[in-house]
Amino acid sequence: MRNEDVIAANRQYFDDNATTYDREEGCIVDARSQKLVDDHLRDLLARLRLRFGNVPLRVLDAGGGSGNVSLKLIEMGVTPELVDVSQRMIDIFLSKAPSELRGSIATHCSDLQTFFSQSDKQYHLICFSSVLHHLLDYRAVLSAAAEHLVPGGMIYTVHDPSTSSRFWNRVEMADYHLSSFGRFFAYVRRRLGRAPAPEHTQNADESIAEPHVGPGIDDPALRDYFVGQGMKIVWHKRYRKGRTILASLLYLVARHARGFSFAVEKTS
Repeated sequence: MRNEDVIAANRQYFDDNATTYDREEGCIVDARSQKLVDDHLRDLLARLRLRFGNVPLRVLDAGGGSGNVSLKLIEMGVTPELVDVSQRMIDIFLSKAPSELRGSIATHCSDLQTFFSQSDKQYHLICFSSVLHHLLDYRAVLSAAAEHLVPGGMIYTVHDPSTSSRFWNRVEMADYHLSSFGRFFAYVRRRLGRAPAPEHTQNADESIAEPHVGPGIDDPALRDYFVGQGMKIVWHKRYRKGRTILASLLYLVARHARGFSFAVEKTS
């Protein structure tokens, strides 16, 4: 699998699903997932304001898509930048942003590796929400992001799947498809070969667009990687996912934590 193929598949996937993403993506429609991100962002902004005082915080929403994180940041008094591989997703974010801010919000249509290689900006906080499993080499992207942090700045990740057994991988995929009637029936129709391609493009290959969604990401190894890069671990949290009631109960009974979040600080 080549990196350029993964980037192209992600651009196509999010272009295809831009208009339905906000009402079908589990981490956006699920109230618990939203509260988790709200709480995390408030915590991080409080830490950064305590450290940097009244300096306007520069925050990047990396792979920000339709702006779920960016809109929360705006509500919390921060005007972020957003970079995403899909212009359709960026357009949806801008349509939802407060009208008085649309002209001042910087957005960039780019894959993350290209963006970081061409940018000379420094940030206090770089956010990755449901992004890492879409990246072929997420370590390289995180390393590039760290180069764009001011000393004391932070990287925040959330809503990525940890490594798991084949059984839990199947539960996760079933939960994903069953969480939306529209997505479920689209999945069945694709399996039966009856789903028409979208008018503007062909169906994206989700297995290429999400190279780590099945096997998951080894978050303990990622923690070791951060430490090896000289980053301070502010937190490493695991939490139970579950879009449907059945899957949520199964995760609860089995005490299975599938999602993880990091906050790491650049120390120098």
